[in-house]
Amino acid sequence: MRTSMLLLCTGLLACGEEPVLKAQPAEGCPVGSGPWTAVSAGMHETCGLLTDGSMVCWGSGECPDCVVHAPLNFLQHIEWPTNGTWAQVSAAYLHMCALSTEGEAVCWGLDDQGQSTMPDGVRFQQIEAGEYHTCGIRADDQSVMCWGSDALGQASPPEGSFVDIELGWDHTCGLKDDGTIACWGDPTDDKNVAPDGVFREMRVGWNHACAIDDADRLVCWGSSPEGSTRVPEGYSWLAVSCGDDHTCGITTDGETLCWGASDRGQANVIPGDRWVQIDAGWQHNCVIDEDGYLGCFGWNESGQAEVPSVE
Repeated sequence: MRTSMLLLCTGLLACGEEPVLKAQPAEGCPVGSGPWTAVSAGMHETCGLLTDGSMVCWGSGECPDCVVHAPLNFLQHIEWPTNGTWAQVSAAYLHMCALSTEGEAVCWGLDDQGQSTMPDGVRFQQIEAGEYHTCGIRADDQSVMCWGSDALGQASPPEGSFVDIELGWDHTCGLKDDGTIACWGDPTDDKNVAPDGVFREMRVGWNHACAIDDADRLVCWGSSPEGSTRVPEGYSWLAVSCGDDHTCGITTDGETLCWGASDRGQANVIPGDRWVQIDAGWQHNCVIDEDGYLGCFGWNESGQAEVPSVE
């Protein structure tokens, strides 16, 4: 357990006490404080990292229409890293994972397919949560290791060295150290048919994926019933993120654009200063600006788009 002097309005108490992640921001807490360094938007929940390496999560993690219910955040005790602070967090469907600066990883939430059961004795440089599977890049040899459901081969990675790994619903894509992309798992809609070329960034959504090459060109592939893979023309791209049936990107001029489905407002970008980070969840998104201000927009049924104060 890590000791901190922070008292977060979401109920994270770390002043010598066991850390607890509550479902909703406390009543009366203002929205939009910071600074934040990273954010991960899932389905019914969101997690963010602060400049001191602490983590806070919000949204209930509840799915009223789901047969299986996993309360991801509500009064759930998270085992803190024994060394270092939080370096990365990944929110997905009904489970979440986080990685410490020392390579220690922890997952929590639904574990019916073993997706939250960590392999013993392995250090990671990245960890990502999918629907019912989880993958990480090993710190020792940069190979990909996956666990959980492998019904469509989504947890059976190819050999090689990787610098990034991204998980969708039932498929997985990895960015290799030579800049090429490999995808595996569900072949529907050619989700696992990666484009040729060398890329610097890659993101995977529920059923589609996008990547940016060294010339700042954006290409997307996979399922696109609402136009999520139809890239707006005439732009150079700094960053991209993929949700369910929508995509969001930040141009090199600092403009943030979203396209595809917007029935929950997920493609209606909130106004603000220059956004430098964006993460698309199932039907909501979160953005961070140059000063560490964090804002979220889109579906908010479980409070997943209500950013808590960290003052």
